[in-house]
Amino acid sequence: FVKSNGTINGTREIFSLFNGSEYIFPKRGQVLNNNLYFHRYKIIGGKYYYSIWKTDGTTQGTVLVKEYGNGIKQYNASTFQLLEHQNQLFFFINDGLNGREIHKTDGTPNGTNIVKNIGIPNINNGTNQTNLAEFDGKFLIYGDFPYSLDTVSKTTTLISNQNYTIQ
Repeated sequence: FVKSNGTINGTREIFSLFNGSEYIFPKRGQVLNNNLYFHRYKIIGGKYYYSIWKTDGTTQGTVLVKEYGNGIKQYNASTFQLLEHQNQLFFFINDGLNGREIHKTDGTPNGTNIVKNIGIPNINNGTNQTNLAEFDGKFLIYGDFPYSLDTVSKTTTLISNQNYTIQ
């Protein structure tokens, strides 16, 4: 993982993507409060472990926010989308307990939690909703079926029971 100012001399490694016997795969990032947040997953013993990290661009400032410690046996294709809303980041991740569901972080371990379990708890499935969009102060969650999510009351409303793919 590198940081660069666009020059050869201004390019340096922040941390290594290989940690002993495990490969670490960072995915898409989003800036919040002068930190870059990103998903990361690693494979240990054939299981996938997902986590959220943040960096201020320094080695010392690159820290784990939360690791979801229940490894799953198959790769769960989350979108790795991070969406900023009201000074928090929202994202889908497989926590190893509920499957792929919507979570949020304020940048602290205690402030990183599941928002709402929309699907049936299943570590290999969860919801098929995989995309987020903000609209009128609420989230539009879409994949198989579009939902509206109020992040304050944590209530969801099914917008339509027709299967949609939003491009």
